[in-house]
Amino acid sequence: LVFGEWQREPSHREIQEFLLALAVCHTVIPEAPEGGAEPTEANVKYMAESPDELAFIVMARELGMFVYKRSADFIYIRQKNKRGGHEDIRYEILAVLDFTATRKRMSVVYREEGGAVKMFCKGADNVIMARLSQRKSDNRYTAATVEHTNEYAQHGLRTLFFTKKEVDQDSFPEWERQYQEARRSLFDRSAKLDEVAKEMEKDLVLLGATAIEDKLQEGVPDTIAKLARADIRLWMLTGDKVETAINISFACSLLHATSTCYVLSSLTLQE
Repeated sequence: LVFGEWQREPSHREIQEFLLALAVCHTVIPEAPEGGAEPTEANVKYMAESPDELAFIVMARELGMFVYKRSADFIYIRQKNKRGGHEDIRYEILAVLDFTATRKRMSVVYREEGGAVKMFCKGADNVIMARLSQRKSDNRYTAATVEHTNEYAQHGLRTLFFTKKEVDQDSFPEWERQYQEARRSLFDRSAKLDEVAKEMEKDLVLLGATAIEDKLQEGVPDTIAKLARADIRLWMLTGDKVETAINISFACSLLHATSTCYVLSSLTLQE
């Protein structure tokens, strides 16, 4: 897929949408080069809230979707084409539905230069799966993606689902009015924004998934092993999938080969 070779693939349109989701659905800020120089892949640096966000934007850049500028209302992407050149495309950012520990997802509603309004949404697999479209034609990659992410989780990788949605032009103005009203609210702002987001974040179409290695800081396994030998009880809190949590527990020496592992997966007291 590197060097824009994905454009020669039979599924190049689907790949392009997935890479565009990486390049648009985030809060990363590109830093303009000093002295007013022309932005290039070499001189544009990124300010990101998390290493994951940075990894997504760098991956998009390496595969031909270079985010080189961002303002309050627009994001600018330099996209490589089949002819070996590139074209600069501007997307208008209409709404950013932020990630929270409760929502476990984030979305960006944007307008293309042609006027179409669309949305990208990314989030935890269980949260996204509950919001996917029920149309069979929209679920072409769901089974394969779930299979792959389960495999990634068993290797200790942190996974994320990426989706798209074409927004109805007739109903969007009313939704946007409710969104702006919720943003300006002085009372229960988070709850109101969440309700508005739920109306938009449904009937999603799965584009694919990412898997990122959650590398431990140096010395973590040794430190945990020493604490355990001192008979200190240890707990690890995580929002990851069960398979990922178990794998990371082994990696950080919280569990070892002779440990007995019990998985409590019930959701109710009766279960």
